[in-house]
Amino acid sequence: MSVVLGTSMSLAQPVLEPTPQTPFGAVVARQLSVWPFGARTARLFVLVDPSLASQSLRNGLLRAMQQGYFGSDGYSQTRAVREAALAAHYVLRHHNRDVLPLNQVNAASAVAALRGNVAFVALAGHAAAFGWHDGELTAQRGILRLPRPLGLEQDPVIALWRTPLTEPGDRLVLVCGASWPPDAEQQVRTILASTPSTTEAEQKLAQVLGDTRPASVLVIAPHTRAPHLRLVPTSEPLASDTPAPTPPARRSSPIRWLATALGALLFGLLALGALAMSPHTVLPTERVDALSPRMAVRLGGAAANVDDLAVGNAALYTLDAVEGAVRAYALDATEQRPGPETLLARAGTWFAGASRPLAEPVAIEYLPGSPGSLAVIDQSRTLMQLGDDGTSSTLDVPTSTSWQELGALGTGAAGELLFLDSRARQLLAYAASGQTVLDPPRRLLDGASLTGLRFERVAQVIGTPDSVVMRLDDGTVHRVNSNGLDQLLQLPAVGGTTSAISAIASDRFGGIYLADPLDARVVQTTLDGTLVRQLRAPALAGVRAIEVSLDGRRLYALVATGVLVADIPAL
Repeated sequence: MSVVLGTSMSLAQPVLEPTPQTPFGAVVARQLSVWPFGARTARLFVLVDPSLASQSLRNGLLRAMQQGYFGSDGYSQTRAVREAALAAHYVLRHHNRDVLPLNQVNAASAVAALRGNVAFVALAGHAAAFGWHDGELTAQRGILRLPRPLGLEQDPVIALWRTPLTEPGDRLVLVCGASWPPDAEQQVRTILASTPSTTEAEQKLAQVLGDTRPASVLVIAPHTRAPHLRLVPTSEPLASDTPAPTPPARRSSPIRWLATALGALLFGLLALGALAMSPHTVLPTERVDALSPRMAVRLGGAAANVDDLAVGNAALYTLDAVEGAVRAYALDATEQRPGPETLLARAGTWFAGASRPLAEPVAIEYLPGSPGSLAVIDQSRTLMQLGDDGTSSTLDVPTSTSWQELGALGTGAAGELLFLDSRARQLLAYAASGQTVLDPPRRLLDGASLTGLRFERVAQVIGTPDSVVMRLDDGTVHRVNSNGLDQLLQLPAVGGTTSAISAIASDRFGGIYLADPLDARVVQTTLDGTLVRQLRAPALAGVRAIEVSLDGRRLYALVATGVLVADIPAL
């Protein structure tokens, strides 16, 4: 079955070295729903040679490639990866037309996407791909008529290829900027056969295939997972034309699922039929409340760009990954659309009292208080708080220098800002006083004592008075108390099967909501896992994120075409 992909890549993660001629790459993962048949993760891998000195041009290039791939609705996978390579070409060609010849940039590229157990590859110029499958090595080179064709006036010739990745030991290798020694393929074969670690294999291959500098190499395993946010070193200057060693990407959010408007309509009809016909849909002993959702914010295909939702006292907030923009919408209105009046902040915005403009926002979280405020973390580790009263404050949190990898932001039971550091394996709680986040934080969870908790998989976190509820990127939800007791929270089975959970939210009364995109429902449970009720509506098919108003009376749900709002029946 063909998977239809939508747009936006909030997770571009360039891997850069300090020198301006070092190739760079990006690894992006996106969960998508093909309801009612299941959920899967599509992964896009990009290498470009050479790197770009301009940070803005580099960001634009990666964003265009991501949009070229994920915006190719209805295309085959080979066509989609080809569109990603051509998107990079058009960006560079536009750039080269506006600069002097000495400032023009041309490049080669390798683009790959994983769908199921098959990798689809597009190569432009001096690039190559190797497939290691069942102990055999296969290879495909780019067409070398021009070594760096991207950015020239004529369109590049793209070499297309595919290879299976079915066994645990299988690998796909993307290479740019290689010197190609005579025994290159033999060395690649030896390294892949003897090196199970993808990171170690990348390092060895980069040295073997490099010359005066290492080649750019990306090794992909069948279940390679895109890393979470990589934070900018605090010593890195923020000037727009200075390349960053390890610029962060937006928070990994496995809730980001794609579908077209037509697909959403089809899924809704299927859900309605399922509700009418399936004898397993509702058990007689369960309470089921039907919702009547309305379209609060109509986004169309741009809904796929939204990474985060937040609900405050005065507004509904969204973080758009492609725009790098935070928008605010009225809580009570319907059929709203993004426009200049909804823009709250974006990269480059100057706020009163700030020493520098806002960098690319990567995560948002609403902190209730008097007044409440929206916390925005950007790529440079700056914390911006936008108050309900219209004021703003910029905080350089001293302990942010120790942050390693942002897995999730959340809110604690007392209104704290929760920061889950995936790489450091700890959950930090920053108390909030008015519109000020207080440093140092309190450590709620520590990997040293919770060895069984998979911190690197956490995608959402919610604090309760005596525990923490976390959703992992595999669709499981865990409640962990201060003693380290781990309790699994599950959806009630439908048709004898239990679905993966796409999002969680506090019900504001001491319980939790669990979103089930495959059965078009949101399930309310107590913190000990006791089922309270199911909230159902066909429009919830493929739901990717949920939030609840602070008074607990309204449910907001991000779906394929926008943000729905529904009144929650009283218990």
